[in-house]
Amino acid sequence: MIPSLSGGNDRPNNLAISDGIRSQLKDIFHFRNEYVINFDAINFKGFGPTEDAMDMVAIDGSYTFLLNVSSMWLGIVRAGYLRYSFKDNGYQLVDSELIDVPVTISTWKGIVETQSEKHRIIYKAKEGSSSAHKEMMNEFRYCVEGEVALSACKKHRNCIIAIDGALVSYNQELDWMKSLVNECNKNGNILIGVSKDSHTHAFNNPRRDEEIFKIENGIAFVRVPEFFERNHRGTLYGSIYFVKFHRDAPKWFRVDIGTFKEDPSFVLSNVAVYSNSGLCLGYPYPLLEAHRFAVTVRQFKDVYEDMMFKIAHDCGFPAHDILEGLTHTEGDRKGAYHEYIDKVSRDLR
Repeated sequence: MIPSLSGGNDRPNNLAISDGIRSQLKDIFHFRNEYVINFDAINFKGFGPTEDAMDMVAIDGSYTFLLNVSSMWLGIVRAGYLRYSFKDNGYQLVDSELIDVPVTISTWKGIVETQSEKHRIIYKAKEGSSSAHKEMMNEFRYCVEGEVALSACKKHRNCIIAIDGALVSYNQELDWMKSLVNECNKNGNILIGVSKDSHTHAFNNPRRDEEIFKIENGIAFVRVPEFFERNHRGTLYGSIYFVKFHRDAPKWFRVDIGTFKEDPSFVLSNVAVYSNSGLCLGYPYPLLEAHRFAVTVRQFKDVYEDMMFKIAHDCGFPAHDILEGLTHTEGDRKGAYHEYIDKVSRDLR
């Protein structure tokens, strides 16, 4: 039975809701505990940080929307890399690169047909989605990030090339991962992809893999079963591990190893050197900084908007169209009616 609210009173019926929550929690933990974890089948391998670590080049990207006019969205895609060395027990920034790319995407087929081949490929992949504009801009972010990654691995030799996320391509027509692996092999670079959060069930248990590994307290890594890699969605360009880089780290991270796959201990011992910062214990510090480097595109949204207004004025575009089309960072229009309804609902409480 669904607990109801009566008499126009929007306060919850505490007794009925409490009984319902209690019942649901019992079901949740009953089903969770039904599945026994076979820890004997999990091969934990210990390792430690190397004394002579390679430099790490960390790469990340982000975007912000600026404008929505007639099924078209204007946004800025930002991607960059940061190269760090480990010297004197600290991380030293030795090189960086950052690019900002204005991008217009459209969810209207007739408009897309007049745009580039890349626009058409991305539109075809995301057509019909309720959040197509966000997904399309994210694909452009992926492409720009790939350009930066390829530039970095050609410029830097004998380094760790660290990508935010898995080493997986979901669209062969936009795939740059294969070229990245080849360039890293050519230049002696370790290639890894580190996922901040992972929701996989590689060990065939309703618990997420990250939950299962909490029993291991030391620095260790685990290779996922081969069947999981074989059946992975998209094209996988690495061997998948779960890794705890520091004994006091709060969680394990999925790490895809794209080069030097025959020697995971060598790869991970290099990465562990960069995973000792108190700001992100157990997570590579250069990737944290690369993320901050990229997401500043959203902090500078006002700067881009001012620039857009000046250009629109110089070109004679109607100011009211620009004002009405301003968006939040994820592309939703500012002042959309649902915002008004939400505000009224809050104010009436």
